[in-house]
Amino acid sequence: MAREVAARAILRLNLLEWVILGGAGLIAILGGWLVSWLIAPQLKVSFRSTWMGLSMLLFAVPGLIAIFRLRRETSVSKVATKLKIEERDG
Repeated sequence: MAREVAARAILRLNLLEWVILGGAGLIAILGGWLVSWLIAPQLKVSFRSTWMGLSMLLFAVPGLIAIFRLRRETSVSKVATKLKIEERDG
């Protein structure tokens, strides 16, 4: 029974992950459109290429920051765990 509950929870979390990822993509596209609409006429560049570039930046940069933070937190927790084990062992 516990395995079934865990399997359902994992399925729901996977679905939630995809929904959040899709929402972040949509927000990045809309944000890229807005910023591109504001700056493309002043810079005299193509609206469409500016929109694509800005959307990619608005999606990729926060994602990379999140990945680097997660790696840093993981490595810090590993070091803390290792120090606790060494303290117990003497």
